[in-house]
Amino acid sequence: MIDFLSAVSDTNNLPAFVHCRRGADRTGMMCATYRVAVCGWTRQEAVPEMKNGGPDFSTAWNNLVEFVEKTGVRDVQRRAGFP
Repeated sequence: MIDFLSAVSDTNNLPAFVHCRRGADRTGMMCATYRVAVCGWTRQEAVPEMKNGGPDFSTAWNNLVEFVEKTGVRDVQRRAGFP
């Protein structure tokens, strides 16, 4: 997560393409965390996009939703080198 956020926050790496095998579950988790940590979205805004924004999100991956809901945003930002 830290490497991902650092990479997609570096303007030298843009535009960025984010995808996993299905393009829903892990991709959604990474993008939701980006929305919260970088874009300033609330978790309440990011999680619905994660679950409904693309291909069907599998409920088998609800642990990814929990990750977004419980991850310490300030810690992630600090570890990714954000000011």
